Amino acid sequence: MGNILDKLIAEATNKRYKSATDVLKDLNCGKLPPPPIPSLLKLSFPKISLKDTNYVPGLHLYSWGKPQTISGHLSSVSSVAISPDNQMIASGSFDRTIKLWKLSTGELLDSFMASNIVLSIAFNPQNNILAIGNVGGIINICDLATGTISCSLFRHSNSIVSMPVVFSPNGDFIASGSDDRTIKIWHQETCQLLYSIKNSRGINVVAFSPDSKILASGSSNNAIKIWEVETGNLIDKLIGHSRGINTIAFSPDDKVLVSGSSDKTIKLWSVETGKLIKTITGHSDLVRSVTCLDKKTIISGSADKTIKIWQMETGEVINTLKGHSKDVNSVAISGYDNTIVSGSSDNTVKIWRCE
Repeated sequence: MGNILDKLIAEATNKRYKSATDVLKDLNCGKLPPPPIPSLLKLSFPKISLKDTNYVPGLHLYSWGKPQTISGHLSSVSSVAISPDNQMIASGSFDRTIKLWKLSTGELLDSFMASNIVLSIAFNPQNNILAIGNVGGIINICDLATGTISCSLFRHSNSIVSMPVVFSPNGDFIASGSDDRTIKIWHQETCQLLYSIKNSRGINVVAFSPDSKILASGSSNNAIKIWEVETGNLIDKLIGHSRGINTIAFSPDDKVLVSGSSDKTIKLWSVETGKLIKTITGHSDLVRSVTCLDKKTIISGSADKTIKIWQMETGEVINTLKGHSKDVNSVAISGYDNTIVSGSSDNTVKIWRCE
């Protein structure tokens, strides 16, 4: 599996897979997998009520218990997300499934087939839709109330390496990117394409600012671009990483943009000026995922198999979480109780709870 991932993200395009079919053949030992089972696209979601949490404001994230390991996927877990009500985890995998888990217990709530290998997943702010980015350039929009695929977005050409998809915090838009070198902005309610942005290289990641006014994108040419959501105009270009950008996150106060790269570093940028604030080092391999707990704390996942917790102001590492046996591909955090969720190439999801 590690060899497949390396080939998917190879900097030299001539070393990458030429088609989604080639990826599927390698994943299935030379054979194409069977088509999705239509009946599994029907979901049955239990009613989960909000309950009290044990979040402690200002808690220093120094003490962590042994993680809870969740097994069930048959291949690499490419993406994890926590629902806005902090009740569910969604995980997407190279095994072409999406699984829903109860955050508090790790209990499996449901499992269903995607249309292809899953590269990214995202909940909308209203907590009623799950977006799924697949190999092949298809985005499935799943209505969580009915458990059905309400629409599919097909405007990206064949996507093999990346298919990031995110919702704007105000709930109006969906942004998607692809190695077809485009960013697309969709209207969430109607699933209509509003406009498309052309880029010089494939798009690895997209992220909305907390106020939904700007969109940041990262690509394999080492650059971060800042776009105005209303017009699609380019506002700024941030240069500093020496290899491709794999992950981007905004701080909740909208002042800092955090980026992670294949150059093994994390960089902090001023949203207002576009200036580089700080470079953080400490991972020994690619930085695959970053997220911000608050305006003071960064969580990162890496191909070095670790999750690191950083103090944003100083760049110092607060803690290093070890437990995965392969690359950490995705991290998410619940701001209510400081619970971290990670997905890995070791086929597992882990839940890390702060003691």
